Amino acid sequence: MFGDNGHVVSLLHDTVEDTPVTIELIDEYFGTFIADCVAALTDPPLSAGNRKKRKQMVREKLANANALVQTVKVADLIDNTPSILKHDPDFAVLYMQEKRELLQVLTKADSTLRQQAIELLADATDRPLEECAREVIG
Repeated sequence: MFGDNGHVVSLLHDTVEDTPVTIELIDEYFGTFIADCVAALTDPPLSAGNRKKRKQMVREKLANANALVQTVKVADLIDNTPSILKHDPDFAVLYMQEKRELLQVLTKADSTLRQQAIELLADATDRPLEECAREVIG
């Protein structure tokens, strides 16, 4: 769908959060487009504010991101959700609320993956698919 750029961004999307690698290093090795995409997918540091503020910052940043970035984020959500539901059901309640709010702004993401994420949200919250879709899509 997004060619080599899609593969590279997908592989690097958590690198800055999980390793000592910086956006500048990614820019040096992979170029500005890849670095900008990874930067858009990188959560703000804890010092940026409480969780609610940081998640709002993420939503605002991703709302303005390109289709590749939004699609990688949706794929990441689809990948992470089953594990969170299984291993941390208490946290999953907050996580699913945050993901519902995030999906509302990921309007440029691949429509098939976005629909899959909405279905996952409906299943995880034991709510009708149509209700979840209305909340996300409007």
